[in-house]
Amino acid sequence: MKAPLALLAATAAVASAGGAPAAGQPRFSTIYNFTDGFPLAISRIGGVIYGAFQKRVNSFYTCGLVFSLEPSSGVASGEQWKETVLYHFPDSGDACEPTTAPIPGPGGALYGLASALYELQPPAEPGGTWTESVDYSLSAPVSSLVYGPAGSFYALNVDGGIYFDGDLLQLTPPAAPGGSWMGTDLFDFPGGHSALALNSLVAGPDGLLYGTSTFGSSIGGYGTAFQLSPPASGAGWNLKILHNFGAYAGRGAGDPIALTPASDGTLYGITYGPNQFGGLGQSVVFQLTPPASGDGDWTYTVLFLVHDATLDSPLVLRGGNLYGTYFTPSGGVVFELQPPAASGGAWTVKYLHEFTDGQNPFGPLVMDENGVVYGTTGATLDNNVQIGTAYRLETQ
Repeated sequence: MKAPLALLAATAAVASAGGAPAAGQPRFSTIYNFTDGFPLAISRIGGVIYGAFQKRVNSFYTCGLVFSLEPSSGVASGEQWKETVLYHFPDSGDACEPTTAPIPGPGGALYGLASALYELQPPAEPGGTWTESVDYSLSAPVSSLVYGPAGSFYALNVDGGIYFDGDLLQLTPPAAPGGSWMGTDLFDFPGGHSALALNSLVAGPDGLLYGTSTFGSSIGGYGTAFQLSPPASGAGWNLKILHNFGAYAGRGAGDPIALTPASDGTLYGITYGPNQFGGLGQSVVFQLTPPASGDGDWTYTVLFLVHDATLDSPLVLRGGNLYGTYFTPSGGVVFELQPPAASGGAWTVKYLHEFTDGQNPFGPLVMDENGVVYGTTGATLDNNVQIGTAYRLETQ
């Protein structure tokens, strides 16, 4: 097996390189092979994997679909799972090309984002037809759905154009059956060349919202991590920039694309970091530590750095360890980062699986209650045919 690409230590606290997975390490299995494309994202609800295709490039589906994966029998780790297409988005519909995997919401339905907040109602009888409705039209959603109070969702939406004007929206279900969903604009991000080109949103343990942007709050910046908090009274939320990512000299720490909150308020994140020619550059896993008290500065620390590779999957946090993926020109890696025994020490990287057949891991990982990781890969063959897989990886 080819060893993963070398990792370079940027500071004393950066994880050092390690070898490829050894025999007897975490057990990996491919649970499904996609032959006409690969899914954009997956979620897991009650033992079932749900996913979304923006489109399947080798078939006639142009507006995408939502599917489920379930074990064919039992829960054996090496078996192939069964795919069921739940809904095709029609070309003439108001929702097209889903950007997120569906999640459960009010009334037992599934909800997701496309060019709208869409709702999928399950069939009355097993094997029946799922019913789709558009609850609220959007121009260009750029985050996942985040649960809000009383069955509502938060989402980031970009108004389009070259200036990336964006909004934080709260989408609230109707008070009575048959009513309309309501969208409330909680915050307008600044426009112009200093715009925040939004790309992620999460809820923290403090009830506040956190996100990232791919352009900073000043010309030449390469992104921000920010906090959004509701006002003490009245309308309008408040924006606080937690970290400005540097210009080109520090581009390895540029273009943050996801945050993962810990219960103590710490934020973990990843950067995309392409090079100046648009190819693979260097990416980092970083930590943002809140101030001990008051309104002080957050502390930014690089935990893990990869060259000629790109971190893509939002980190999963379990038992103090971080799980993620990065992809390379020939494949990619699923990794685990273990915190140091003493404060300020280096994090330890453990490679759980390496992809060497041209399949690139991408999109969010999901983890079950037993620490089993599920993810997806994709590849484009020489004849422009796209294929992909869904996989299962036992980490314990």
